[in-house]
Amino acid sequence: MPNPAYPPGVRRLRVLHAFKIYYPEVYGGIPYAIEKMMKVRPDLFDHHLLVCSTDPDAPDNRMDGVTRVRSLGNLMSLPIAPTYPLRLWQHMKEADIVILHAPFPLADLVLGLGLRPQVPVIVYWHSDIVSQKFFGRLLRPLLMRTLQRAKRILLSDERILHRKELAEAFSTKLVAVPYAIDLDRFTLTDVERHQVHEIRARYPRLVIAVGRLVKYKGFDVLIEAARSIDGTILIVGEGIEREALQTAIDAANLGNRVHLIGSLAERDLIVHLHAASLYALPSTTNAETFGIVQLEAMAAGLPVVNTRLETAVPLVARDGQEAITVPPGNAMAFAEAVNTLLNDEVRRERFAAAALQRAQDFSTETYGHVVAQAILDSVDASA
Repeated sequence: MPNPAYPPGVRRLRVLHAFKIYYPEVYGGIPYAIEKMMKVRPDLFDHHLLVCSTDPDAPDNRMDGVTRVRSLGNLMSLPIAPTYPLRLWQHMKEADIVILHAPFPLADLVLGLGLRPQVPVIVYWHSDIVSQKFFGRLLRPLLMRTLQRAKRILLSDERILHRKELAEAFSTKLVAVPYAIDLDRFTLTDVERHQVHEIRARYPRLVIAVGRLVKYKGFDVLIEAARSIDGTILIVGEGIEREALQTAIDAANLGNRVHLIGSLAERDLIVHLHAASLYALPSTTNAETFGIVQLEAMAAGLPVVNTRLETAVPLVARDGQEAITVPPGNAMAFAEAVNTLLNDEVRRERFAAAALQRAQDFSTETYGHVVAQAILDSVDASA
């Protein structure tokens, strides 16, 4: 697939990305997707990111190309950063294009109100596009104006294009851009292979789940399922539900089999993925639109148990091929699927091989081409 090109001698386009959070304050699917996007075609684009942070001056937060606006905390998963709209407006002065990683209402206060109208906008929807939280009575008009302004609306999978609220109004702008994964990251060093063996010796029937500890991730369902699972469950991540989840673990006397281990550094997470027997994705709502982490698990050769959401989740890891897919919120069905794979080594290894093969379908080359073309088309359409 040929790469889009720009005339020789023309300066790189300054691309301003806008979102609420980024590494190292949080590790998750959207920051991972933003990182990949900010690496697209550095010969064509000069990428910059504007995010919120409760400690923007922390040494670990000083990253090239990333500017952090002070946040006082969070309210309903949104940062309390009153100066963010002003900072976005200021940064747009130097931008050739803005990519809003949505939903993020603080950015809509600038983009939806039509400020800096000469700067083209791309909206990249990462979460459920019909969530009441973001399409409520107060926010919906502002968000719709942002979408009207956008030159392109990028979505992680074509299945999301079927949402009537957008498909009918913005069908000519919609572009499906499946997330990509760098398979080379999942090659282990000799030291890491030794670490894998140590973890397997400690947890021979290990189930791993990764994500922010928030309600829609369904970790409460996984904990309920653990009552009937013959194995050890590691839940990797932090979030506002941690206390409630730990209470549920303690109440069920599952402390010896279900562990909330907090966040892991990237290489540590990859080691734990390789050490596990399978990956669990128990998400319960369409806020889980893709499940990048299940793609990472597949790149480590893990079979998956996931849920039958109306999103890309069961299309990435497919029932009967790389995964066993069960109804969302059904703890007994989830436990049965996990036990099926733990107890059937032949089936588990077949799914694992298929998962590794499936991960190769999500190449960074294809992703980069589609994203670059969307940026160039959007800038050209505004010229």
